[in-house]
Amino acid sequence: MELKSRGLAKRRKSRYLYGEEVASAIKRVQNSLGHHNSSLVLLQPYPMKDDEYYEKFYDEIWYPVKPKTHPKAAITKRNQWMIDNADLLVAFVNLDQKGGALTTLKYAEKQGMEIVNLAIRDE
Repeated sequence: MELKSRGLAKRRKSRYLYGEEVASAIKRVQNSLGHHNSSLVLLQPYPMKDDEYYEKFYDEIWYPVKPKTHPKAAITKRNQWMIDNADLLVAFVNLDQKGGALTTLKYAEKQGMEIVNLAIRDE
């Protein structure tokens, strides 16, 4: 896997590796059921040096944030854009941890979005 050569595979819970696993699962479904009514889109907060690699894997790469936005703010803006333009949030967020994923989940809750959090088990 190309990610190992970049040293990203060492961080098992890294967003890079998790994102690749999810994208790979979506690609398998597309290959199995057909690609006629779906596309795999990567939403980047800003252009990155790895985009050329991702262009080979994803159908499209979108940059929904204004170009002159500060990089740290761009991630939050991108996450808010995703919530504002979606009907459903499927997430894997541990509620006892801090970070951008939890902030995005809370933003989705405030927007009244339907949320499926795979990190929470129904008992």
